[in-house]
Amino acid sequence: MAHSVGMCPLAMVFDQLKSSIGKMVFIAPALNQRGLMRYYFVRDSMKKKNPGIAVSWSNYREYLDEAAFLEDCQRQGRMARENYIEAGYFLETKDLDFAHSFDSVKDRILHVHGDCDQSVPLESLDVVFENRIIVPGGDHDLERPDFWNQWFPLAVEFLAK
Repeated sequence: MAHSVGMCPLAMVFDQLKSSIGKMVFIAPALNQRGLMRYYFVRDSMKKKNPGIAVSWSNYREYLDEAAFLEDCQRQGRMARENYIEAGYFLETKDLDFAHSFDSVKDRILHVHGDCDQSVPLESLDVVFENRIIVPGGDHDLERPDFWNQWFPLAVEFLAK
């Protein structure tokens, strides 16, 4: 099981590991780092510049200043919730999309996603996994008991089959 950006390291080494991995559960996979990083940059920038504009996955490109984004990728000492993220991570992954890294094993993957995930919008994925659970009203973490009860038992069942 992997959640959010935890999918990226797995995608980077998956070719070496895929013969030893059976089934997998992807929870809100942040595979499209290229798009998501730009989306986060625009969303955060617009909160400061023009908080009246609601930035979404469908409109963030209208407000993207690519040069400013690339400059921001070099910024040191950045905080993301409670973790520091070094500029090297942004510089290394700013143009990567791991969406098709798992195409050869899509039948061994269960994709779980909340349909109200603002951190990794469902629309950010340009791949559809055949086994998936979309949690109505679900957020990014899907930890609330009412969300958990909708997907966790089914994930266990999927892994046990």
